Amino acid sequence: MKPWESTLLVAWFGVLSCVQAEFFTSIGHMTDLIYAEKDLVQSLKEYILVEEAKLSKIKSWADKMEALTSKSAADPEGYLAHPVNAYKLVKRLNTDWPALEDLVLQNSAADFIANLSVQRQFFPTDEDETGAAKALMRLQDTYKLDPDTISKGELPGTKYQAMLSVDDCFGMGRSAYNEGDYYHTVLWMEQVLKQLDAGEEATTSKAQVLDYLSYAVFQLGDLHRAVELTRRLLSLDPSHERAGGNLHYFERLLEEEREKMLSNHTEAELASQQGIYERPVDYLPERDVYESLCRGEGVKLTPRRQKRLFCRYHHGNRVPQLLIAPFKEEDEWDSPHIVRYYDVMSDEEIERIKEIAKPKLARATVRDPKTGVLTVASYRVSKSSWLEEDDDPVVARVNLRMQHITGLTVKTAELLQVANYGMGGQYEPHFDFSRKDEQDAFKRLGTGNRVATFLNYMSDVEAGGATVFPDLGAAIWPKKGTAVFWYNLLRSGEGDYRTRHAACPVLVGCKWGRMARLISVEEKLVQALKEYIVLAEAKLSMMKSWAEKRDALNLVIPEDKEGLEKLVDVYKVLKHLNKDWSLVESFVRQDPSTGTKYRSTLSVGDCFRLGQTALSISDLHHSVLWMQQALKQLNAGEHSTISKVQVLDHLSDISFRPGDLYRAVDFTHQLLSFDSSHKQAQLNLPYFVKLLEEERAGNLGNEESETKQETLNSSPQDTLDYKQTL
Repeated sequence: MKPWESTLLVAWFGVLSCVQAEFFTSIGHMTDLIYAEKDLVQSLKEYILVEEAKLSKIKSWADKMEALTSKSAADPEGYLAHPVNAYKLVKRLNTDWPALEDLVLQNSAADFIANLSVQRQFFPTDEDETGAAKALMRLQDTYKLDPDTISKGELPGTKYQAMLSVDDCFGMGRSAYNEGDYYHTVLWMEQVLKQLDAGEEATTSKAQVLDYLSYAVFQLGDLHRAVELTRRLLSLDPSHERAGGNLHYFERLLEEEREKMLSNHTEAELASQQGIYERPVDYLPERDVYESLCRGEGVKLTPRRQKRLFCRYHHGNRVPQLLIAPFKEEDEWDSPHIVRYYDVMSDEEIERIKEIAKPKLARATVRDPKTGVLTVASYRVSKSSWLEEDDDPVVARVNLRMQHITGLTVKTAELLQVANYGMGGQYEPHFDFSRKDEQDAFKRLGTGNRVATFLNYMSDVEAGGATVFPDLGAAIWPKKGTAVFWYNLLRSGEGDYRTRHAACPVLVGCKWGRMARLISVEEKLVQALKEYIVLAEAKLSMMKSWAEKRDALNLVIPEDKEGLEKLVDVYKVLKHLNKDWSLVESFVRQDPSTGTKYRSTLSVGDCFRLGQTALSISDLHHSVLWMQQALKQLNAGEHSTISKVQVLDHLSDISFRPGDLYRAVDFTHQLLSFDSSHKQAQLNLPYFVKLLEEERAGNLGNEESETKQETLNSSPQDTLDYKQTL
């Protein structure tokens, strides 16, 4: 409901309270009150209509969510095994439910909002939603899945159907764009266009998609396609200010490229005309081999090698406990020797270890090779916890079992580490032992180098999740209750570099931990929403009954405005306006939008989003005000996921648009002081300074506006559009 609609009824009460008193002393004045009440009834009916329309939307959402949560809550692990379901759950709780909160906040919703506030502490953040999007892209790259396959949810071994809508795909593309990942931006924005062309309904428009897509292909060096897409954008929205400037700039660059006719430019042009772009090369040299093994390709298990692999019963050099009940042992690889043991842990033990590990789960770390200090790393995406024998008898029992199987003492071993690889979680190729230049890597643990690795699998997965050895060409697939064992060191004590291994991302499989809890959170929110709907319907029913009752009174308005001789009507009008309508007013004022009944503050993130919202409607004035407020709160030390770099990036761009070069230069200087490697700022600063010098010299003239439109900063900044000057 629009703000003016929600305050309409209350505004009338304000008017009435200001009118001169003692109406009962003048019958002539009573006619005015009839008109006033007539308008009040009409206003109340309009309010009810708006509330009913809004409630209808909320009920539709609640029914949809109830159907969805009944399925997800019945089997959380199975439901979350599908990565698209996991992504959409995070997106719903981070984006869709807060949007519903805004809708509900427009009316009396204290109980629902209180419940939502309690549950909000468990909500994912923007960082979580971005991480979920990155996880889907990681699966996309590792398992060579095109966006259409992911969007349709056509993944191997999936139990639940999960599809990405146009808006979901647009969110994926925008997440990639905001990370400077133009390769994935193009893939997902093209998928959005494909679904829009197929007639799918969405709030995302083709103009929005083409805005991102044209700039992304430009960043990939495809000028021909950038020009083509920008022309399409202008055909849909001729008044799009940024597109006009970009088209002029792209065409000029294309003309310069044709004139130079450099061989490398020509090859790039020919390669990109088909709209096919190469995935950027990253820091991992064995990326292709690693990902091929994750897909089960390139495994070097030749028939000759396979003949050397056997199965046997293992009693651990005649350990008494294993003589009675030996373990089944299977060779997985011959050299280095990698073996798998079966039935190492029971289902009950696995569930107990999960249970005690969950509260301790934290972002997994790696040991810095130079300092030996534990730190997080982008190549290890998982959560882990470390369990001591004192935590639970099952930990001591599992440790003793490992000692019996391996013949190695656990006295010098590290604590039992439990890893939970969430959506798209992985651990890229690494060594478990320390190399010669990392001699102090395990000094803080008080242990020597890692002699061997004993890896327990606590879940089955339908697809993905293998442990692969790129140098060997080996891939070992997880099986619940089994354990894989290998030595990291040679007999000489030197590290065996062939044991470099990686944990592939789980494509489809069981996930436990925080994601399953989100299903419980959403289920509680649906129940709270249903309770709110019942109360809201009861309130509307009472208000409708009141409006109908007032309509039924049929008070006659005298033509000469001097009548109204029925004293009963006089009394009833006065009573209604003095008492009854005051009750209606208090009833409507239960709406937080019509009064400050509850204290509420805006966080840095709130101010930042208000600035973005102002930009989305081309309101540069308020965008600057709210971005400056976000910066003020950050400077005051308020903790936030929004960084000063993000705020300053917006402020420098917003200042430049209306021609405030002084502030544009100032904000860009500040931005670079926080992030000296910010590429866009590095490009913008000399450009802004040059324009400022020309302005000072009085040489800008009419060429200034054309030059501004040609700036490299003419890119979509999360649906920004500039049409208003400061």
